Amino acid sequence: MKKCVSLKQRLISSVLVLVMLFASLIGTTFAWFTDTVTSSGNKIVSGSLKVDLELFDEETNQWNSVKDSNDSIFTYAKWEPGFTEVKLLKVQNEGSLALKWKAVFVSKDALSELADVIDVYVLPYGVLSDEDAATTVVHPDRSLNGYTYAGTLSSFIETIEATTYGSLKEGESAYLGLALKMKESAGNEYQKMDIGGAFDIMIVATQDSAESDSFDNGYDSNVPFPLTPGMLYTAKAAVTADENNKVASEVKIGENDAKGNATVPAGALLEEGATELTFDLSVAENSEAVLEMTAGDAALRLDVH
Repeated sequence: MKKCVSLKQRLISSVLVLVMLFASLIGTTFAWFTDTVTSSGNKIVSGSLKVDLELFDEETNQWNSVKDSNDSIFTYAKWEPGFTEVKLLKVQNEGSLALKWKAVFVSKDALSELADVIDVYVLPYGVLSDEDAATTVVHPDRSLNGYTYAGTLSSFIETIEATTYGSLKEGESAYLGLALKMKESAGNEYQKMDIGGAFDIMIVATQDSAESDSFDNGYDSNVPFPLTPGMLYTAKAAVTADENNKVASEVKIGENDAKGNATVPAGALLEEGATELTFDLSVAENSEAVLEMTAGDAALRLDVH
């Protein structure tokens, strides 16, 4: 009898030991080789594209932003044959992105014949390492030596000339000499004549191919300049006329220096023998672009979308 009790006790003791062993394993993890690495603080921040135009004041020897002033660049009121006025401008990249820029003359008013005898000369000297040299290099003598004749004021308005453009990296500045001269040949008929309105000198800018992504720096190589209010853009399209000198079938206009497209409906009246339509694209203030076309007796005004 005692042996049975002793055996039973041993069995109970063994079970209790096993229970205690399992209990001790609860909450315990097995050991494995482990490691972690973290790339922290990742951010996506867009760059800024910001351009400014500054005018050099020869009296104070200071550069002044035109956007901070309501004063005009050209203000002289006693023009006469041979009179020349030269201004030194600085195009400043104040953003974090590289940009390309063009200078534009824009007028909201129809200019008088006086604009036909005012010549425009430009010197886009570009980026200078020594800003002080700009006032010496860009400012010419009376012969305007080094300057390029860009046409009359009337022809320069509402155009983008190839002589007034450039590219700027972050923090860079480009210097532009601009001269207006009244032709010596202007006769008495121009006395007491007003230019008929006012014109704006505008710098338009957009992205330039400088920054690179995972492939190259060409992702913004074909970015167009923004449409400029008051500017005229020319678009041409081939056309087929029917026996009544009307558009035989609709004509679609593509991008042609402007975003969007437009359609000329069939039936528009054409000049006799016309094989091509020329469109002037203009942009009104705070509005969508508009195509204005005149051919024969027809005048169409087409929204660009």
